[in-house]
Amino acid sequence: MSQSAVSDPTKSTRTAGLLDRLADMWCRRMHDSPMLPIHGRYQCRKCHRYHEVSWEPPRDQTPADR
Repeated sequence: MSQSAVSDPTKSTRTAGLLDRLADMWCRRMHDSPMLPIHGRYQCRKCHRYHEVSWEPPRDQTPADR
């Protein structure tokens, strides 16, 4: 096996991160069937990806901080 056939692990994790972000963006724009939010996250019914609830403030804020 040649040296060029061995992949760079940093490049594969960077590519995986990019693909993950693209898949999240695709799911948020194209899938319109989220499940009920639990613990600040919801799951897509079509692709089963988890997303943070964007319509609630972060959990570390108290009602006085809002």
